[in-house]
Amino acid sequence: ASDVSVGVLTHPILVLDEQTTAKGLSREVKKLGTVHQDQDFSYSFALRKEKRGSKFPKHLVFQVHVTFTADSGAKLMRVITKRLRTSVDREQAEKDMDTAVVAIANVHRVAQMMEAGDHIGARLHLRSTHLLMERCGQSDPQCEEISEFVERTKELDRELRSVMRELHRRGITSTAAAPATKKSKSSKSKKGKASSGDAPVIELSDKAVEAMQRAKGANQATYLSGERKKDLCLRRKGDEALNKQYYAYQFS
Repeated sequence: ASDVSVGVLTHPILVLDEQTTAKGLSREVKKLGTVHQDQDFSYSFALRKEKRGSKFPKHLVFQVHVTFTADSGAKLMRVITKRLRTSVDREQAEKDMDTAVVAIANVHRVAQMMEAGDHIGARLHLRSTHLLMERCGQSDPQCEEISEFVERTKELDRELRSVMRELHRRGITSTAAAPATKKSKSSKSKKGKASSGDAPVIELSDKAVEAMQRAKGANQATYLSGERKKDLCLRRKGDEALNKQYYAYQFS
């Protein structure tokens, strides 16, 4: 599909992640252009600060509007509405967690934070996700997906730790406003000196930039367990006879 745009609406008690939308909004429209089957993107949300401590609804409604141009040239819109039950039981919520969705959402968020220059925040966020995964993995598919997540984020984690060491050496404790650049020089005044109000400029190695770009383009199928990947492959279009022959093959 082409000319794709996706609008996300959440319950007014929630606010969408500031990394992907303007501060304080419960609605966001994102233009994606041409998309393919393996392309994924995600939104994170949180309870509004002013609503914390107030009575929480038993259900929350989420709605997604997908506008696109079909191969026939027709402009279409698909509306998906989901009513989800809430829980105050953290253990139960984590037990039912879709680890592949959590993995892809947080990998994308880490890449966004790196691109925005917040390398310290990106490293802490990735580490927090690792700890969450380790605590929540219970079923075999969950453990398999967690293992896949840990293995596939090793290089990203290694490059972020390298940046952290450089920041520590330079005495920088925050990178929230630092621009993400690849071997760039700090901005200078006419006299050739860096301006006093400049944010610290972090030089990213080629490997770090490559790891960041891979994280940006990652898709959910990468983190699925073997069983769920099989189901995904079976749902895709293809030669039905060849699919049956492949999956019905018995090794002696």
